[in-house]
Amino acid sequence: MDVICLQRLKLHRQDAQLRNGKYMRDRADGSSLGSCPKGPGFESQSRFYYFKNKFMKKVAIVVGHTKLRPGACGIDIPCEFSFNQKVAEYLGDICDIYYYDSYNLGYKSMVKRNADKMNRKDYDLVIELHYNAASPQANGCEVFYYFTNKTGKMYAEYMSKMISKVFKVRDRGAKPMIGENQRGYWALFYPKATTLLLEPFFGSNRQDALKFKGKEKEYSEMIRDFLKRTKLV
Repeated sequence: MDVICLQRLKLHRQDAQLRNGKYMRDRADGSSLGSCPKGPGFESQSRFYYFKNKFMKKVAIVVGHTKLRPGACGIDIPCEFSFNQKVAEYLGDICDIYYYDSYNLGYKSMVKRNADKMNRKDYDLVIELHYNAASPQANGCEVFYYFTNKTGKMYAEYMSKMISKVFKVRDRGAKPMIGENQRGYWALFYPKATTLLLEPFFGSNRQDALKFKGKEKEYSEMIRDFLKRTKLV
């Protein structure tokens, strides 16, 4: 078994009970969310909980930005929204896909509305898809996580290494999101599930962009492999 899987078994229960000091994940009767309640009066619910957990998707994919405000547009590669929409579509059989509605009331409000929808379900992981843009010299992949989330850090480190290995880009590593002034902070703050924000390459770097050009399916397969290795699908 991969080291990442062993670590996940140790950390998942802890993070399922308390997420960033903000969300208690236990029911008032003492049973964990997503598990079958124990004790008198709950026996008849066992079959319902079994089928609910067996077929419910554990992972949500969020496509960053919107069609009208598509994010960064890289060198000879589709803008963030279009690129990542294709990636998400390839993962629709194993993940629930979410799209932001509108920036009209501001970024923070838009992210909260989307998180409120996701928080109605008990996901183990949320992945938000982006790509980077900066100076032409900036390059590589990085994955952001909420700074107090140990499982998030572990997943982010593993995901960044996988992206680097598969697509031969520089591994900039896992990056903690620690303050609301950081871009993308609210996307990691509002979901109750562990959340990663992926920046697999710099669209403003010609070499990086070339490595991902036309590779939406390959990128989705790498994410699928990550989810299988971490026992999330």
